[in-house]
Amino acid sequence: MSLRFPNKIVAVLLVVVVLLQLKDPDPLGWIAMYAAGVAACLQHGRVRFDFLVPALVGCVAAIWAALIAPDAAGVRLIELWMPMSTAGGAVEVARETIGLGLLTAWMTLLVFVSRARDSHKSS
Repeated sequence: MSLRFPNKIVAVLLVVVVLLQLKDPDPLGWIAMYAAGVAACLQHGRVRFDFLVPALVGCVAAIWAALIAPDAAGVRLIELWMPMSTAGGAVEVARETIGLGLLTAWMTLLVFVSRARDSHKSS
């Protein structure tokens, strides 16, 4: 299974997310996290042991999401679409948790594809 094209799309989307973080009140951690996701996408399939970077990024994103998720408790789905001026802090945390969850999911997919490819090569 080749993820070359979808992986490029995700890398571009993550670059957009990095740029959007420039307006965030606390941008540094978020920029670092999503930039690491860009790096993981760009190196996938190009280096030996290409599963290591996405595995690390995915683990950090998953742990971060788990740590902040309780602060998003009680947020309704419809609230996620409200403007930030109307939405409360819990809505922002819910959006952040979803972003980290999506990053975790993509990094996990990259790890599984890489490991499947490597095990196929060795057999």
